[in-house]
Amino acid sequence: MKKITIIILSFILLVGINSAFADNTGDGTPKTVSLSGKVIDKSNQETLAGALIRIEGTDLETYTDFDGNFTINGLLPDTYKVKCSMISYSDIEEEIEIDQKSSNIEIKLQNVSAD
Repeated sequence: MKKITIIILSFILLVGINSAFADNTGDGTPKTVSLSGKVIDKSNQETLAGALIRIEGTDLETYTDFDGNFTINGLLPDTYKVKCSMISYSDIEEEIEIDQKSSNIEIKLQNVSAD
């Protein structure tokens, strides 16, 4: 009877350890990743400060800094629609697949006067 109890307890312990490593955090919450990148003008390759980056279907959004860089944290690995908009530029929407590692992208916006 002791052997059966030890085997059952060992099994439960192994399942618990496996679950802790599956979420990569150890506290039961899934591991999140970030999406970062740069927004540039498609015509002249200059960086664009103040562009809005939004993850469609979520409340996650941010603006680019003075160098056109942005970072959005708290994403689960998945495929997302990323929308970028800025005054005087055509909006762009891209489908981005984010895996277990953080992703870095470059978004090129077209100035509406250049159309």
